[in-house]
Amino acid sequence: MKKVTLFLSLAATVLSLASCEKELDNVNTPNQAVTASAATAAQTVEEKTSLLTTGDWKLTSQVGTANELTTDLRVMLKADKLDNLTQFRDAGKLILDEGTLKRDAETTQQTEGTWAFTDNGQSLAMAHAGVTTTYSIAELTATTLRLVQTEAGAGGKTTTITSVYGR
Repeated sequence: MKKVTLFLSLAATVLSLASCEKELDNVNTPNQAVTASAATAAQTVEEKTSLLTTGDWKLTSQVGTANELTTDLRVMLKADKLDNLTQFRDAGKLILDEGTLKRDAETTQQTEGTWAFTDNGQSLAMAHAGVTTTYSIAELTATTLRLVQTEAGAGGKTTTITSVYGR
């Protein structure tokens, strides 16, 4: 019985120390989104074009925030959407690729659209299937593309969707 009590006490101590370490990491680490945003703002349009058009992008995270409520939107996507790729090509050509999984065999593997930087490279406009959406670029590196879309809703409430793409 003493061994069980000792083991439980030891386990509780280890878990509490692990949680304290995590809290210290959060305190000591600067806000990465703010740091990335500042670095992205300093990039030239040519640098951003080079980073954006090199390779395929895959959605790794999508979070919606409305009225201080945050929701993971990616968990709502079906498996055939989770493996899709987005390709930004030179001359403003956008290609959306279905990846290996498709909803049905008749689905076209690739569809095309257009993309362009706006606001001196601070925003990205994408047009696909007759709809144009403009996103703020929060981060653009060789491995991460973080886009933020903010929409005003009824009663002055806003909804923000942050989509993160990786390579």
